[in-house]
Amino acid sequence: MAQFGKYNFMWLTLSLIGLLFGAALTRELPDAVTLQILEIGSIVLL
Repeated sequence: MAQFGKYNFMWLTLSLIGLLFGAALTRELPDAVTLQILEIGSIVLL
């Protein structure tokens, strides 16, 4: 059950990063904010 929860959380984080990446590509977010969020996301994943 714990492993499933971890997998689920990882998937959620990856989709969140994907959405943020898409927002960055359409210039809805400033570059600095996007980079900061991506850094936080990678730290969470590791």
